[in-house]
Amino acid sequence: MLKDERVQTAVRAHLASVPTGEVTPKQFHKALNNDILLLLGLTVKGGLSERTVRQWLLALGWRCTRVKKGVYMNGHKRPDVVKYQDDIFLPLMASYERCMVQWKPEGARLVRIEPDLGPDEKRVIAVFQDKSCFHVNDNKQTTWCVPSSQFPRDIIFMLSDRNQDGQQKIVKKGHGQLIHISDFVEEENGRLIVHDQEGAMQKDAWCITYPGSGGDPWWDHAQLLVQVERAISIFEEVHPDCVRVFLFDHSSAHASLRPDSLHAFEMNKSNGGK
Repeated sequence: MLKDERVQTAVRAHLASVPTGEVTPKQFHKALNNDILLLLGLTVKGGLSERTVRQWLLALGWRCTRVKKGVYMNGHKRPDVVKYQDDIFLPLMASYERCMVQWKPEGARLVRIEPDLGPDEKRVIAVFQDKSCFHVNDNKQTTWCVPSSQFPRDIIFMLSDRNQDGQQKIVKKGHGQLIHISDFVEEENGRLIVHDQEGAMQKDAWCITYPGSGGDPWWDHAQLLVQVERAISIFEEVHPDCVRVFLFDHSSAHASLRPDSLHAFEMNKSNGGK
């Protein structure tokens, strides 16, 4: 029945009219049996099953996907962006890469190849910044436990607060305190750190905050600049004869203005005021 052009046209029109994220097999099943097929003069004894309707959705190209929080703005093919990439960014990165250490695969290992530097050139090291958020109660999804059959009889009573299969870790309902970590990594030592002669860490560039209600401020440009200053001093101590190139991930905290800059969200709609 789905191969009928009338059915396909009516079905696609219905799915296009449903708001994004509201299409479900149950909703589609109800619309097909109560509206679409009746309007087309088609009858199915007992009606289409929900399993068949799910197969129809798959055949029409619909997929059940996980909801994502991010919003993707497609602007990487704009003419001005492409021109900047081709004329400025990529040639600049190629000039840096020529002065970086290269790694050539040989069998199961990588061989380090030093750059061919000129008399006034220094080796370039790329330093990458990234950040991530965790919750105190973020737990691993699996755990090793002992089934109740392995416990001696004299301690079975100790498992009265656990399930019948044996031990069970009690997971807290709340996410707990938010932990924000910002750090720098580079190919020489991994994380941007200073070691002593015994290999113990003396200094590191990471920054850990605990934002939220009653906690630290949310991560912003001012805090990033303070961390960058520390990262620069650590880099100069670890690699005194090299040139650093910092690469940052795309973050709203980096798109900041000067304190005295005009900001549309802080302007009055009418005359007067600050």
